Amino acid sequence: MISPRALVFGVLFIVAGFIWQLAQPFGGAQPVEGPQDPTEAQVATTSVDLASGSRLVQSVSTRLKVISLEPDDGDRVFLREALPDGVAEEREVEAGLWVLIQPGAWIAALESAEGVRNEKTVFVPEGESAVVEILASKFAQVQGRLMERHGGPSGSLDVWFLPEGLEHPETQLDSASLPRSRCTFEGGFRSPYLEPGNWRISVGPVGMAL
Repeated sequence: MISPRALVFGVLFIVAGFIWQLAQPFGGAQPVEGPQDPTEAQVATTSVDLASGSRLVQSVSTRLKVISLEPDDGDRVFLREALPDGVAEEREVEAGLWVLIQPGAWIAALESAEGVRNEKTVFVPEGESAVVEILASKFAQVQGRLMERHGGPSGSLDVWFLPEGLEHPETQLDSASLPRSRCTFEGGFRSPYLEPGNWRISVGPVGMAL
């Protein structure tokens, strides 16, 4: 009669043999080893689908520098592309520093703290650099007080600043491009910023010079 201990050892021996058989490759074949030569290893590649007519070009640096002549602390410099439809996003840049841009036509604008603005267009070819020099505009401002003949304040009236050769505006269309101010009830007025030159002051509503 087989003892219980011998029976347990027999079962364990059979199970161990079964596990060893499962660990062997089927048909007695040996496992296939990978390539020993590193040059035979597969290298992952990435493919890109390009649209019809597109081409790959080498990146070339295109730069633009805007210099403010006779600069003031309040001067600000802006850049925007000179697009045919005129719609382009404007960004502020620091005067005197190189800025990387796309090749093409650009508009550089210099704006003073008083709101006087000068613009200049420049074309920068691919791979080239360009420097734009913009002269800060000189400006003048006129202020005064209008009085009636008997010495009292004139009240609220339009004050027009006419460049040489122009008369008091007769229509709203004539007045659209003219600098003007409006008197306070005490008669005081101050002009917008004007370019240096000869200016004449005219008072009254459109079509009626007083």
